[in-house]
Amino acid sequence: MTGWVTPLRAGLAVSFDGEQFTIAEIEGSRVMLRRSGAAGAPSWRQVDLVALLSHPGTRILAAAHRSRRQRWQRHSAAWARMRMRS
Repeated sequence: MTGWVTPLRAGLAVSFDGEQFTIAEIEGSRVMLRRSGAAGAPSWRQVDLVALLSHPGTRILAAAHRSRRQRWQRHSAAWARMRMRS
């Protein structure tokens, strides 16, 4: 396999058909997209997974990945909280 791999999941920001959306739900081959309007009111759009992925204007708008050190610090803090509870 060549190229980039990005798992599609709820909460992922995407650009589709000239607008910015957040994936709200994936069920089978249908994807529910949520867009915030100018007044902040959300609007919804349901698209087929193949249409989303094959559209020439689709872009993944993901934030930069955390560094290995940031992931380790978060993991260590979570582990310490868990040990304190037991």
